[in-house]
Amino acid sequence: MDDPTRAAPVFPAKPEHPPGDVRAYDPPAVALGNASLLGVGYLILRRRGLAVGNVAVTVVLVWLLASTASQSYEIAVLVWWAGTVLHGWYLAAGRAANRPGPRARRRQRLVALGVTLPVLLIVGLLRFDAGRAGRDVTEAQDSGNSARVRSAQDRVWSGHRVTDAPPSARGDEAVTPPRSSPNPATTRRSNRP
Repeated sequence: MDDPTRAAPVFPAKPEHPPGDVRAYDPPAVALGNASLLGVGYLILRRRGLAVGNVAVTVVLVWLLASTASQSYEIAVLVWWAGTVLHGWYLAAGRAANRPGPRARRRQRLVALGVTLPVLLIVGLLRFDAGRAGRDVTEAQDSGNSARVRSAQDRVWSGHRVTDAPPSARGDEAVTPPRSSPNPATTRRSNRP
């Protein structure tokens, strides 16, 4: 094997990506895909780890928002949304030397729009409906009709609590009777002889 007349086999360098696999990304498409909070922009960039991380953080934030109904989590979701949109744009724009052609750009934008538009429409409609249910609860409270308050609050479901958590929680508080101190006349004394 140490024979100098035999040359070592030469293998061609392995390309970074298969031929025909054009790695060109449209920044608006990636940003629009990330606006869905489902990591679609990261999937367009072929970054599965970022997409999975994006969905995981989104699920945690939405769960915290729905379970605590704190306005600070609404702000956190909004900041997370803006951050993922800007991060997707930044990652796609970093590849400025390799821009997609008009056909690829259109395809990427349609994919991103096809996912993001329904998500934003559903969130917007649920938020509108939650606001309407909140107004109904407030009107029923103002009229002093507790049965109407309960029926208005019964229309609120988990989708409303996710998209418009603080007002939905206020409606829950309106239906829940306040805790009062126990009546001393009706409580049994444990110190009786």
